[in-house]
Amino acid sequence: MVPYYPTPIFELGGLTLDAWQILVGLGILAGFFHCRQRAIDRRLSVKVTVDLNLTAVISGFLMAHVVHLLVYNWDKFVAEPHLLLPWYGGYSSTGGFLGAAIGVPLLLKLRKAPPWAYADNLAHGFVLAWFLGRTGCFFAHDHIGRLSDFPLAVAFPEGARHDLGLYEALFVLTLFVAMKLLDRRERFHGFYAGLAIAAYAPVRFGLDFLRAEDLESLGKRSDIRFLGLTPAQYGAIALLGLGVWILVHRRGKGREDISAEIHRDFPEGLPPGLQQDPPAED
Repeated sequence: MVPYYPTPIFELGGLTLDAWQILVGLGILAGFFHCRQRAIDRRLSVKVTVDLNLTAVISGFLMAHVVHLLVYNWDKFVAEPHLLLPWYGGYSSTGGFLGAAIGVPLLLKLRKAPPWAYADNLAHGFVLAWFLGRTGCFFAHDHIGRLSDFPLAVAFPEGARHDLGLYEALFVLTLFVAMKLLDRRERFHGFYAGLAIAAYAPVRFGLDFLRAEDLESLGKRSDIRFLGLTPAQYGAIALLGLGVWILVHRRGKGREDISAEIHRDFPEGLPPGLQQDPPAED
């Protein structure tokens, strides 16, 4: 049984931050630097990579808040429409995926960049960021599951329960390690984007069956359900279809031409150390 600890709170220079906020912030930074380093290693544009990360974060958080309010808390929105403004907080991971899925392709199209090469690079950073973010969810205990005597259940004061943030963090960490191992060899562009989506979707769909439906007894609110499924489960079905489509669609198309991408960062000519192509990967 996993011990229960109250959500850690930290005072930093007069600013009060909880563990979720800190780990989400660290996740964004870690994902960004991982994307940046991989872009350098793969001779992709660092400028485009930075813009993609910013776009994914901004569009993701904005849509995450919109979905949280309009789908999960419609009654609150009707009573207080101003809560739709982003600084009122409350986020849905499904909405975050949707926001990034809208913002990232639009920017890639605007930049006329090879989309799947950059999508793969972003997927590596995103999975790392997602692991740290879900670890923050575990410390915040904001994805409480059903009562259980499962060995990884958390010993909440009111009784041991599944903690879906913990389970998802463990899965995403495993996915990140697998992607790093697979990245030792060249894959068709779109492979990692499709893999990350297709692997995560069924796990999220299954985990939501463990989500608690009695949180009102704890002074919290249980997730809304439509025909027995949570909104996230419907989102997971859509994500699975998208991930499988990417893998099937891209499998026979190989790798995109990225030879010009590094020149975006050096319009006046490559420095001597970057003029030679890197050796082919094994």
